[in-house]
Amino acid sequence: MKEKQRKYYNLNAKDFAPLKTGGIVRMEPQGKSYWWTKARVVSRNEQRPRSYHVETETGRILQRNRRHLKLTQTTSLTDKQDEQDYPSVARGGHVMICLGHPVDEDR
Repeated sequence: MKEKQRKYYNLNAKDFAPLKTGGIVRMEPQGKSYWWTKARVVSRNEQRPRSYHVETETGRILQRNRRHLKLTQTTSLTDKQDEQDYPSVARGGHVMICLGHPVDEDR
């Protein structure tokens, strides 16, 4: 029975692409937050192959599972384009991403 369950589960299961150390990612919101926050990949956890250590914009080091991290196109935690497009980010605010469209919370 377990072999049959494993077979059907694995039909659609896909592994996420590994993240590179130093890469910029977005972390899934935690708790009551709605914002995906930027973080930098510090290292991969050797004992847990799907986990990564990431450093947030505030300097905290956290461990997150790969499925809670999304690779971004930005090259730094404080991207100049973000500051131009969303001035509240430069002032320490957040950008809410809803249905793929960024919405500045100060508007």
